[in-house]
Amino acid sequence: MLLEIISLKLSGIDITYILRDTQYETSLAFVSLKEDGNRDFAFYRKNSADLQYNKEDIPQNVLDDCGMIHFCSVDLVESPMKEAHRRLIEMAREKNLLVCFDPNLRLSLWNSADTLRKTVLEFLPLADIVKISDEELEFITGKTNIDDALPLLLQKHTKCVVYTMGKDGANVYTKQFTAISKGNAVEVVDTTGAGDSFIGAFEYQLLRDSVDDIETVSQQTFEEYLEFANAYAAYTTTKQGALSAMADAKTFETWYKKIHI
Repeated sequence: MLLEIISLKLSGIDITYILRDTQYETSLAFVSLKEDGNRDFAFYRKNSADLQYNKEDIPQNVLDDCGMIHFCSVDLVESPMKEAHRRLIEMAREKNLLVCFDPNLRLSLWNSADTLRKTVLEFLPLADIVKISDEELEFITGKTNIDDALPLLLQKHTKCVVYTMGKDGANVYTKQFTAISKGNAVEVVDTTGAGDSFIGAFEYQLLRDSVDDIETVSQQTFEEYLEFANAYAAYTTTKQGALSAMADAKTFETWYKKIHI
């Protein structure tokens, strides 16, 4: 755990609210690379500390300086952590903060595929922004075409679906319009963290522009956000690693200018 804390600090990530527990183990993910740069995952999650985190552990002021919350499905298995997610989403709603959900499916962490699917469908309508990949679409929605899946995805709180297609780019779907951005041709070394870097870059722009109502963002602005996020994710695939592959602002700005010459 100490090495993880040091790595987070060096990356400028706030660790104020991370809890440590001597009774339970830290979850581990092992990533192996295929020849094309894609990944295989294996997890160690026996007696995992993260799943013991419960809603009573959430500090009342945890969202005081936040602009949005982001969550995935990996900690939504039946556990105290699932209910902690539900409570944090409620707290975000009370503060009018944006909520983003990236299912980020990891089947090996679940007892059954059906349970994973049902849980994802339970949490999808709680998010303002849903990020879903072309590889996840059929599993979650039962549809092979994004247009057919939109009525299921754009419901209740969800006003924006970010649909990623790897090297082919990404689209944003709202009830009013579709924003489209093509991908970037790069020499791929490692795709680990590409999806995370994409949605992180997308959310960064929302925070930078102080967006608190997703329905106020225009089609043109979404296309600009997508172009930036696509390029940032493309950059991470040219480096090995996940967090270590992500560029700081200056490095990315220099690289971004080169690919747009």
